Parts: sequence; structure tokens; C-alpha cells
Amino acid sequence: MDDARWPGSRHWLQTWTALDGTRIALRPVRPQDASDLGTLISALAPQTRRRRFHGAINGASAAWIGRMVDPDPHRELALVVEVGMPGAGQLVAEARWARCDTDEAEFALVVDDAWQRQGIGRRALIALLASAGERGLRWMRGDVLADNLPMLSLAHRLGFDLGHADDGCTRIGRRLRSARSAGGVATRRTWLERLTGLAM
Repeated sequence: MDDARWPGSRHWLQTWTALDGTRIALRPVRPQDASDLGTLISALAPQTRRRRFHGAINGASAAWIGRMVDPDPHRELALVVEVGMPGAGQLVAEARWARCDTDEAEFALVVDDAWQRQGIGRRALIALLASAGERGLRWMRGDVLADNLPMLSLAHRLGFDLGHADDGCTRIGRRLRSARSAGGVATRRTWLERLTGLAM
């Protein structure tokens, strides 16, 4: 699985099978995902939506969703997780980073309530870290609401430093290891396995 807009994507995109046989795919968002992404956001539990957007929102405008499904490939990466067959599946997670400095990016991640605690968030965050490293970024950070204990726990397990809480948010950050100097696909794959402990 690859996408021409995202150089190196074949090294970190994934397809796997849930215990019940459901196909799950982590892939770049596409403009045609607009309706499904809007559905995902609208269906989130109020607390989950607040944790993702740091505020109470009831839904998302068409213009806002349009921006989310058409990120600038020079400074952003946006991924979705789809369950079911391609073209007929359901989006159950959304993850993205955006460059906020020459070598730093900020990330955001949300998983549908019914699909949490199944490793989807971990795989998505690992993909964000890997892709940012491949793009030459050196640091990934995020602001996590202090009551979002599952996200803080996941970030800690993946090597993020947890900073101080300010205005109800905890700043987290992790240094990235660039894979640009790697000599080939096998080397980059080994680098990612060392980063995550997850066999590709």
C-alpha cells in the first residue's frame, strides 16, 4: 500500500486483521473521505471529542472537514484507520501531524470510542513518529488534556517526556531519529522496529 503524495509511505502504512477477522488499514486520508470523517467526528462521545479538539464541538463544518482531508503534503501528514473492505469500510480513527517549526511537528490523534483499547492508537502514533522522522523532523510534541489518561499513558510508553500541566493541558514531547541517512528499505524497516518494538 502506498500513496504518491507521501514519499516513503510504504515503509509505515499497515494493514492487519482484528481477532474477529475484520480487516483494518492505516492509510493517508483522501478527499473522498470527507463524509466518513465527518461521521466519525460527529459520532464521538462528548468527552472523546473534547479531548481531541480541546473544546466542546457538536460537529464540523464542510469547510473544516475539507481542510482536514486535503492537508498540505509539504508540511502535514494526515492518516485515517479504516475497518472493512476498501471503499466500503468505516473510518474509526484519525491521526495527523503538522510542522510548526523547521524541525518540529505537533500531532493529534483520536480513535472512535467503540474501537479503543485495540492497539489502533498505538499503531497510528507510531506511524506519525516514523513518517516525521523520515521527513527529517527532529521533535514531535503535543498538548494533551490532563484528564486524558489513556493518551498520556500511550505517549509515555512510546518514549514521550511528559511536561508540566498548564491550563488543564500537559505538554508532551519526543525526540525523533531521522531515517534519511538510512541506506535502503531494509535499514529503514530495522530503524522503525527498534523505535517501536513492533514487527512490520
